[in-house]
Amino acid sequence: MEREDCLRAIARTLLEKDWATAVHFAMEQLGLLFGCQRVHVIYHDPAKDCLHMAEEWCAVGTAPRLSTFQGVPVATYPWIWANLQDSDGVLVRDVEQMPPEAEMDKASLQFDLVKSILVVPMVKDAQVLGYISLVHLHGNYGWNPEELNLAKLVGQFLAIAQARHQAETTLTQAKEAADAANRAKTEFLASISHELRTPLNAIIGFSQLLHRDPSLAPHRPTLDIINRSGEHLLELINDILEMSKIEAGRTTLNEKTIDCHRLLDNLQALFQLRAQEKQLLLQVERSPEVPQWIKTDGGKLRQVLINLLANAIKFTAQGGVTLKVKCLTPPTPQTNGGEEASIWLHFLVSDTGAGIASHEMDQLFVPFAQTETGLKSCQGNGLGLPISQKFVQLMGGQIQVRSKVNQGSTFFFAIPVQVMAAPNPTPEISAAILPSLDQYNQKILVVDDRPESRLLLCQLLTSLGFVVQEAENGEMAIALWESWQPQVILMDMQMPVLDGRSATEKIKASPQGQHTVVVALTASAFEEERTEILASGCDDFLRKPFRPEELIALLAKHLAVSLPSQVQPQASPLRPFPVITAPSLLEQLAQTPLSWRQQMTKMALECNDDELIALVESLPTLSPSLAHLLATWAREYRFEQIFLTIESSLGEMTPVG
Repeated sequence: MEREDCLRAIARTLLEKDWATAVHFAMEQLGLLFGCQRVHVIYHDPAKDCLHMAEEWCAVGTAPRLSTFQGVPVATYPWIWANLQDSDGVLVRDVEQMPPEAEMDKASLQFDLVKSILVVPMVKDAQVLGYISLVHLHGNYGWNPEELNLAKLVGQFLAIAQARHQAETTLTQAKEAADAANRAKTEFLASISHELRTPLNAIIGFSQLLHRDPSLAPHRPTLDIINRSGEHLLELINDILEMSKIEAGRTTLNEKTIDCHRLLDNLQALFQLRAQEKQLLLQVERSPEVPQWIKTDGGKLRQVLINLLANAIKFTAQGGVTLKVKCLTPPTPQTNGGEEASIWLHFLVSDTGAGIASHEMDQLFVPFAQTETGLKSCQGNGLGLPISQKFVQLMGGQIQVRSKVNQGSTFFFAIPVQVMAAPNPTPEISAAILPSLDQYNQKILVVDDRPESRLLLCQLLTSLGFVVQEAENGEMAIALWESWQPQVILMDMQMPVLDGRSATEKIKASPQGQHTVVVALTASAFEEERTEILASGCDDFLRKPFRPEELIALLAKHLAVSLPSQVQPQASPLRPFPVITAPSLLEQLAQTPLSWRQQMTKMALECNDDELIALVESLPTLSPSLAHLLATWAREYRFEQIFLTIESSLGEMTPVG
């Protein structure tokens, strides 16, 4: 009974405890059960054909042997080692009575003052990994077969546990190596993102500023080329960084309530002109049960659909492209009183294009790999579909594809979403309020270690009437903030001496700093850094490269709410343009040439803000108030509003010329 209890306790400990604790417990139990002075766990090194004592238990008053029994040649115990290869163990009741062929073993044991010993092998996959030895030093011991069997079972347990421990150790080491590689990759991404996006911010930003300079009107085609080339390069960089973020495990979901119907309508408007140019029929079909408001990562869903539609149009020469959306399951109420419901939305993009050969299917979602059709088109970088697949997987789905050569392709996926109630409308913040803020002499501190980035911001802000000072690191920013007291600080996050986060934390730690608006500027590729940055005390977040209109709207938002309550903005007598009412807007548009309005609707459908602004400036007979309004809508990307307004004028008014 004692032996059975001992065996059960050892087996349970090997399953429940860590390796070191379990082995020590097993040795102690064997030693106490058989009255031994030492119990050893010894491993064999086949490369050097030697023995290493890995674990040892000693009775009270017995000197340890562990440190001296390392790298002992197997030839020291040739008889014992040979017997372990083809037997259940070696049982020696009296070392003095060992057989003549064990003379070498006998001499080695006597040198260690061993009187009696039991040795059992630890075997895994028919290979002897080592052995357990139970040693008596004070006298002979009458080992019996039952005790040999128990020790043998413990040896088998330890062999299995040791193999598991070795596998876990290898896995842990591999995980640590992978984590270290991911950390290095993350640091590289953060650095390369900053190094690539920061100069692009200057290139795109300055080209946009120069485009608005009337004296440079003859050079606008060249500036357009610079701007579009910069935007194209930014798109390529973003794709590569996005794929690297996915591989590094840094891509996360950013779920919000979105208008699904508007998303689909915008996609149709975005691609309609491109399809018309190729004489293709573009259809967006939405089942009646598709909800308007859903909770999902709208940015990733939109990017996936843009990638699929762009590919479909690109590789279709005749026929058409169709986007279909439907519900796979009826809404399932949640436990929160039925305010939200869970459904699966199914998206399908089909075309009548070139199709994909069966042998190329496996390469569709491999980064940088392109099909034969894609290579012939000389377009794209082979990242659109891999990124789309990763995004869909992150949202809980899987992109699938069916295709036949010369008949077309169909890509489809389903994702789980939450059906949401319509959110409360929030008023849009327009940059048009900025002229009314000039009279308050608003001060803005620009903090960035790159001179070109500071120059871009200073030129943009001073042209809007702000008073601007600049600093090249966090320490200078804190000193200027204390002495100058700006209303807003545009703070770059990655700088030498003192970075933006640390500087922001020091400013916000002061009661006076609570009244200063700090806007974080970052060229990082990681969207999740927004939360970390805002947690450091920043009031808002702007990613480089940014459009001037994004910065203007952001400043308008914070300056409008941060004005002292006793000083409310009043209508400035210098405000350049009066507010236009809807009737007068349509009346003024009716006086413009029909060809000009048709061109405006075309540019609005293309979402081409630069061309819209150029068209507004090209019509000298346009009233200043109408020109200002249309240009503002273009800068704020309110293309749908431009399109609908001009369409109304085409339908209701008699055109001129």
